[in-house]
Amino acid sequence: MTPERPLKLTGVSKWFGNFQAVRDLDFDVPKGSIVGFLGPNGAGKSTSLRMALGVMSTARGSVSLFGAPPNLHALKRVG
Repeated sequence: MTPERPLKLTGVSKWFGNFQAVRDLDFDVPKGSIVGFLGPNGAGKSTSLRMALGVMSTARGSVSLFGAPPNLHALKRVG
């Protein structure tokens, strides 16, 4: 069974030293949707996507990819 929200980030934050790259991000992708992630350089897009895929850990908050924390099985389903 596929969850209704294949990707959900709740209250996600990430710091690099004293620099906060992502602050309290809430992001939710509905099942069957196509989503673009836009923003200026340095806005935290790549960092957010890396956390969403489990490539990078979060400093705070939670990530759900296909209903579970990011894992290798779920990552194989991402295109």
